[in-house]
Amino acid sequence: MNRFHPALVILHWVIALLVIFSLIWGRFWVGHLSDDIDNKATIIKIHIGAGFTIFYLMIARVVFKKLKGSPAPVDVNAVKTNKLSKLVHFFLYVVIFSVCISGIVTAFIYGLLPSLFVDPDFLMPSILPKNIPSQSAHHFMANLLLVLVVVHISAALIHQFIWKDKLLSRMWFKKKQ
Repeated sequence: MNRFHPALVILHWVIALLVIFSLIWGRFWVGHLSDDIDNKATIIKIHIGAGFTIFYLMIARVVFKKLKGSPAPVDVNAVKTNKLSKLVHFFLYVVIFSVCISGIVTAFIYGLLPSLFVDPDFLMPSILPKNIPSQSAHHFMANLLLVLVVVHISAALIHQFIWKDKLLSRMWFKKKQ
């Protein structure tokens, strides 16, 4: 097997887009919420909704990968590069799950679950406590995830355009013949 299963390809790209969206949304919208913003609940609902979606899709991805398998890692004939690749992929999974779980815990501590999604008249509390450990962990892990995403994308682009080993074709759909 030299390609990922089409379901894993779909999961990869949907999760990738949601992660990038959530990082941007969290940094520029959720991270700068003030108490006078009327649509604070909507802004946070979108962020939490995306986070839950990523969490469930990641679970589906892990399960599907175990059931269907995946191609062997690419060997670039450089031991350190091969090890770094495995490490980055491992930490991508760990950190994505950590961001999701710390976000869920933070939302629960704030009392946003399930009120935010069940009660259409729910109003965000005017003042949310600061420096909750799960919130600090969520911010730290989101920043770490941003670094890992940049490394991952950079490595994929190096494979594709510098080493020209067509690595990205493994994470895309097979061409019809």
